[in-house]
Parts: sequence; C-alpha cells; structure tokens
Amino acid sequence: MLGLLFLSIVFSIFLFRVTREKVYIYFSLFAFFLAINRHWNLADAFTRWHMPELNRYVSFIGYAWIFIPFFLLLFIRNFFDTRFQYPKWNKALIIFGWVQLAIGLLDFILRVASHPLSSLVPVSYTHLDVYK
Repeated sequence: MLGLLFLSIVFSIFLFRVTREKVYIYFSLFAFFLAINRHWNLADAFTRWHMPELNRYVSFIGYAWIFIPFFLLLFIRNFFDTRFQYPKWNKALIIFGWVQLAIGLLDFILRVASHPLSSLVPVSYTHLDVYK
C-alpha cells in the first residue's frame, strides 16, 4: 500500500507540473500525509526495538491526521469545482476544513506546551521517563 501511495504522489506531482491544475497538488499532499500516517506502526515497531530513546516521538506522527482531511477537502473542492457549481457546499467545506485544521493544530500546541522543554529534547535513558 505504501508503494502505491508514493507512486500516486509522484504521478500527481508530474501531472501538476504538466497541467498546473491545483487538484493534483492537493491530492499529492493528501496522499503524502496519508503515507506519513501509515508509517506510524512501522516507526513504532522499529523504535521500540532498535532506538527506544526515540520512541516517545512516534506519537507525533499521528498528528499527520491534522492535514489529511484538510487536503482531502481542498482536493474535493477543486475536483468538483464547488466554488461555481455548489456555492453552499463550498462554503460549508471551507468552514469545516479550517475548523478541523485549527482544532488539530490547537491540540498539537497544547500537547507540546504541556510538557517541559526537557521532555522534547532527546536524552539517554539514565532516568525514568516520567512523561509517558
């Protein structure tokens, strides 16, 4: 599945360069963040066994979900040309996309701000991890 996602990303970027239509770049960004999110389980398994000091950062990969629906909505808006065909749906999609993005970014900022700065800096496991 990941190979097909990367293939679709490359193909969409190629089509964007040829046609200069925004719909292809929005789809490639949607697929890019989806591919990042799909690497979540792989990164967790790898860091759990080979690099345990980096395992605390794997949960941040889940924040790729902030951008997945946002770029999907941009893709849908441009693909169906909702600005001219369905103006009420276009307005609803814009509002939903920005509200979803704002809530996700606020959640990320509050999560990062709730930890002391020292918990974000990679350290060796000479102490117990209090923040997990």
